[in-house]
Amino acid sequence: MVIKMNKKILCFSIFLVFKALCVNELQIISGIEEFLCSQQSLPKTERFSGAILLAKKGRIIFRKANGNAAFTGEVPNNLNTKFYLGSVSDLFISTSIYQLAQKKRISLDDPISKYLNCHWGSSKAFKEITILQLLTHTSGFGNLSLNTRYSKISDFQKLIQKEKLHYYPGCSQSYSNIGYILLAAIIEEVSQESYCSYVKKNIFDKAGMHDTGFYISENNHANEAYGYACKGASLQQFNYGTNNFSAFSTVLDMFYFSQFLQTEQLNTLLLNITTKPSAHNINCTKGNWNPFGFKMWKSPDVAGLMGSSSGANAFFGIFLKEGYALVLFANISNGQDVHLLKKVYQLLGYSLPNYNF
Repeated sequence: MVIKMNKKILCFSIFLVFKALCVNELQIISGIEEFLCSQQSLPKTERFSGAILLAKKGRIIFRKANGNAAFTGEVPNNLNTKFYLGSVSDLFISTSIYQLAQKKRISLDDPISKYLNCHWGSSKAFKEITILQLLTHTSGFGNLSLNTRYSKISDFQKLIQKEKLHYYPGCSQSYSNIGYILLAAIIEEVSQESYCSYVKKNIFDKAGMHDTGFYISENNHANEAYGYACKGASLQQFNYGTNNFSAFSTVLDMFYFSQFLQTEQLNTLLLNITTKPSAHNINCTKGNWNPFGFKMWKSPDVAGLMGSSSGANAFFGIFLKEGYALVLFANISNGQDVHLLKKVYQLLGYSLPNYNF
């Protein structure tokens, strides 16, 4: 009799916990839906246009598209719409670097001059920069304008060779797309194949990301969202795909990527790095990029990246303690994506950190 009662109590307790979880998720879903419904009363230029996906511990609890992929012809966004990733694409580079490191083909402490010849840089400081410093944005390099079309990573050589360091390597931290161009060059040198080819075979194909790619290596841009910026009451259209780093993806593919990061052999390494960034000897106090290339935010602990360009914003974040994965894309630069992000945080019980798209 006692055993039967204990089983009943246990089952009832499990039921109450499950019910509470369901109610909480229903509140989250309802809150996001309410936000999206409220957008319908706004002029089209002021609405959130894009897509959002929220998952918890590998289970999708909400996904929806809103607005238009193209306003000429009134083409709506859908869950298979491909959005511009911007700097979120950096995670494909850092993941590739860690794959090569796991295979012992490179070491994160290696100087980059071990893999890159003098056509990339020949100064004493350049030769001392390490792979880890590129990953953590502590190399001293700044940013290049990526508006010119380049067909190969090596096309950046002359531009980077002219760049001067803003500070001595390891002394500070600031975002640098030059650093990630150099990492892509190292990937090509070590793998002996193009960066796009390496990433497709070793990340996209393995993760099941069949709607993700690079504009310059893809001929078919079907179901692509165009970017728009507000000009008064009208919209100005922007096109992407100017170089190797112009990647596109869908909210579902980026969810697959979040799963790939957490289930591959990278899992232990990723979790160790994201939760204990101080153990990796970054000798600077400014900034908050960790050795995996994630930006870190506190309260809650979120590892992720943002990407932005004219007419496009992207957010990818993993909530380390709660197990949430959040993907948000927008193809109108009108600030509504930030309001939606703020709403999701509130529904999860948090305040939005200082995200700067």
